[in-house]
Amino acid sequence: MIKYSEIFLNARVTYISEVLRQMATSHQQTVAVVDHELIPFIEEEWSKLPQKPRALDSLLKGETEVQKKKD
Repeated sequence: MIKYSEIFLNARVTYISEVLRQMATSHQQTVAVVDHELIPFIEEEWSKLPQKPRALDSLLKGETEVQKKKD
């Protein structure tokens, strides 16, 4: 597993998963993920997404707060 994934990976994967869902549902098109390294993580996160879409800026706040605690 990736070291420090709670800082560097988890928030980013959550954000990407929500962006992909909103793109796919709002535009009714298929969305492709280019970074194949993240696909397993995105698949897992996708299954945990809440029913209602979240504001994307709210997902970034958690990442910056974790980074502030590390600094």
